Amino acid sequence: MAGYSKWDELVRIHDYRLLLFGQMISTFGESIYNVAFYWLAYEMTGSAWIAGVVVFCASVPYLIFGLLGGVYADRLNRKSLMLVSDLIRAVAVAVVPLLAMLDILAVWHLAAVAFVLTTARCFFQPALNASVAFVLNNELRSAGVALVEGGFRGARLTGLAFGAVLIEIWGADQLYTVAILTFLVSVAFVVPLRQIGQIEHEETEENILDALGNTFRFLRGHLDLFWGIVLFGVGLMFVTGLERIALPRVADEQWGIGASGFGWVLAMITLGYFCASLVLGRMTFNSPKLYIFGGWALWGGFFAVLGLTDNIGLAVCVAFLIGISEAITDIPLVVLIQQRTPDNRMGKVFSMWSTIAFIGDSLSALMIGALITHTTMVAVFLICGAGTFALAIFGLIVSRTDPLCCRRSG
Repeated sequence: MAGYSKWDELVRIHDYRLLLFGQMISTFGESIYNVAFYWLAYEMTGSAWIAGVVVFCASVPYLIFGLLGGVYADRLNRKSLMLVSDLIRAVAVAVVPLLAMLDILAVWHLAAVAFVLTTARCFFQPALNASVAFVLNNELRSAGVALVEGGFRGARLTGLAFGAVLIEIWGADQLYTVAILTFLVSVAFVVPLRQIGQIEHEETEENILDALGNTFRFLRGHLDLFWGIVLFGVGLMFVTGLERIALPRVADEQWGIGASGFGWVLAMITLGYFCASLVLGRMTFNSPKLYIFGGWALWGGFFAVLGLTDNIGLAVCVAFLIGISEAITDIPLVVLIQQRTPDNRMGKVFSMWSTIAFIGDSLSALMIGALITHTTMVAVFLICGAGTFALAIFGLIVSRTDPLCCRRSG
């Protein structure tokens, strides 16, 4: 019953409830937009290389603004930052259906809109994550993080499925209109926030480089937090490319289930994550690094098993376990960030994590593509499984916490 009382208490927190539903709706809208964007990029270019360049434009802002977003999330009014970011996204998305109606939509318009949307997200996401941390106390932190992360996965899966269906009905260009509405609804959830605004203890750094440098030094004083964030990017190099590049080929060539079957495997990964988040939300992480790095070992290990199996029934079950492993890694790391980080550094720490994750995510496609070219598919899954296991062992060794370091102030 104690677990259920936590869920009840969470939904009674006014600002948490608004942030949760606002984030889910915003994620739902982003997922719908992504489906339309990828399809239009493919349809309008007719070239895999040019489509890749267009898609790359959606990633570039993380390299430019990824860290800046966290700095300003800690300096500016977080509520206002989220409002402005969502309004910018709604206006930017509106450009595509408008130009399509005027019959002047070009591929460079898609690239420009993608660049603006990702830039706005660089500022929105650290402000949101820091705001969620602000309204949660330590007793409710695990449950609150688990509910947010589980809701995020559910909204993303629903948005992708909904977007794929609506493309067939309306066409990809008009699908942007649905994304506009979701961003505006997200604004409606941000407006009534009561506690979120300017942080109480504004930082005193004179410039952006000082702010980032001092935040880096803060992280170095908490080795489990530092290595949990840094090695997250390394881990993504091993697993995201498997999911996006290797797994579709396995689904088609090894399991013979095509695109629809591949979709079911991805859905089971999301379902596993969501179910695990409900369990993890009732737990207290006395030693978060054991969960974080143990989750990496399981995550890569189950991916290795997935690449070895020829049975689709077993593959679906293993996919569910992959989702559980991912949650075991993600949720304790978010809780650890929220527990250790002072409010005036929360946005910067989350933006550093997001930027490192983006780099690992981007490099993964290149690494997995090269491995597939030079070796067998089974070997690719085994190499990546071994890589994540080695990462887990390394993380446990180097993240041994020095008590003197942990007593340092942020």
